[in-house]
Amino acid sequence: MTYLEAGAPKCLVTYQQSTTMKKTLLLATMAFAITSATHAASIITNGSFEDDATTGDGVGGFLGWTTGTSIQTVGDAAFWSFAPTDGDSRVQFGAATGFVEQTLTTANGQEYNVTYDWALLVTDSNNATGFSAVTVTGDPGFTSTTIDQTQRQTWQNESFNFTATDTSTTIRFTVNLTNNNQADTTLDNIVVQPVPEPSSAALLGLAGLGLILRRRR
Repeated sequence: MTYLEAGAPKCLVTYQQSTTMKKTLLLATMAFAITSATHAASIITNGSFEDDATTGDGVGGFLGWTTGTSIQTVGDAAFWSFAPTDGDSRVQFGAATGFVEQTLTTANGQEYNVTYDWALLVTDSNNATGFSAVTVTGDPGFTSTTIDQTQRQTWQNESFNFTATDTSTTIRFTVNLTNNNQADTTLDNIVVQPVPEPSSAALLGLAGLGLILRRRR
């Protein structure tokens, strides 16, 4: 709070009020820009496998995804006593050759961030380690990502970036296991978001900051 003595020049009061208003506007603009970037919408459909899901141990068909020939099951929170990380369902792979994939609408040259949760539930006696592999078509610079997991029934969060080179990009999640042995692996909460570029709001905020600094000189 600023206290002004009686008789203070009116021009001083006006300048202080103007500066305070500009600072407030600048902070509000920057906060809006940060919030907009943080809440970018995911471009993937049914990333948590909630739509058209089969509860329990059943073969599941789920909206937006193409599956391999192996059995993919969608379990509810009670199945395997292992709760999903988002919603009521998760996709489960019951064989080493299983996969799910989805073709996304992308912008050529745009960078995207992918996050997902996966866990190794059980393995057979000959295979103590499970692998989750992710491939992206349409980005020649992207190398297939393989994640090792030795701890069972523990959700593991992963993320990576890719740059689209076309208006459509296919992302595939595959289970690869040592010696092609049997295992149960589960996947949930897949989010694909564009990496935000400097927005017009952020540029406006920087312009406002420059104006304030210039006026204070």
